Amino acid sequence: MTMNSIILIAKVTHSCNLRCRYCFYTKSLNDHFPTTLSKEDLRTILRKTSEYWDKVSLVFHGGEPLLLPLEYFQAIIDFQRQLYEEHGTEFRNSIQTNGTVYTNELCTFLKNADIHIGISLDGTRETHDKNRPFKDSDKHSFDLIIENTYKFKQSGLNPSALVVATKQVVKDARSIYDFYKTHKLDFKINELFSDRTEPDIIPTPTELASFYEKLFDLWFYDTTEPILRIRPFTSMLASFWSTKVGDCTYRSNCSKFMVLETDGSIFSCARFSYNTEFRLGNILYESWPKILSSPVIDRLERRRDNLPVSCRKCEWLEQCWGGCAACALKDKGNLFDKTHWCASRKHIFDHIKNRLIYAMKGAV
Repeated sequence: MTMNSIILIAKVTHSCNLRCRYCFYTKSLNDHFPTTLSKEDLRTILRKTSEYWDKVSLVFHGGEPLLLPLEYFQAIIDFQRQLYEEHGTEFRNSIQTNGTVYTNELCTFLKNADIHIGISLDGTRETHDKNRPFKDSDKHSFDLIIENTYKFKQSGLNPSALVVATKQVVKDARSIYDFYKTHKLDFKINELFSDRTEPDIIPTPTELASFYEKLFDLWFYDTTEPILRIRPFTSMLASFWSTKVGDCTYRSNCSKFMVLETDGSIFSCARFSYNTEFRLGNILYESWPKILSSPVIDRLERRRDNLPVSCRKCEWLEQCWGGCAACALKDKGNLFDKTHWCASRKHIFDHIKNRLIYAMKGAV
């Protein structure tokens, strides 16, 4: 029996050369996780996955995945081609990197293997360097990352960016928008997960709402090329035409994405990986049907039906679904509560609705 598709986020290594001040992941790992997911184990996992799923979107993640030797990725891509010949499984690959690692050989490989590259880049030099220093020297990382980003682009790759909405980032929407526009980088905004994060990094919901509003207007009314794709704004707009917001923190139940840890453990999200209570199983030793029948998935699926009354009566319930479950659990101690960023989300959905109404009136 095969299933249609899976998004598998593979934590191939915990090693990282940066020490980001808001990184919950390295601060929350259980000691028993090995540093690296071996090629042999990943091959075993991909074989089992190809026997069950028709299409696999594999995200190489970390830590910093590109600290692994290039041969690691070459071997995995070669094995995927073998699995396609054996089972017809289609693989789509991407790498989420901090952008500090670049070689011509790496770039050629990524291009030839059709691997999308996402680069973690928190906007301008000022906003980025506030929170993303190198691990061993406290040296700033922005200059190297933007240089490598240009090298990737000049080589024919089309990287996108991931920006964390820190207190520093949300202060100046205009600078953030102009930065990505100038560098022709589509980007995704991640709301901060506050686990073990210093208070001076975390914006208030009001600050985040103001940032969303200003950034949306800059993007919505900009008709000059290039037209950027900004997530979650593109998804939010689509949701007004009954299209589900694709970003995971707008789905509530967390059961549509699978995170693979370095020991073969499967979680629904890396934000749960510190807590074995949310471990679905181990794909090295168990089957996908068994993992997918985990009571943890049932618990996560029940979240939509057990959200607080304020969520269930909210105009934006089906766009937001209470936000990130891990965020609710960490901030409020209740998996079935709503996200800390509730007010920000309500504000931006109201704002988008008003902008669309105004735009449609102008078109009449």
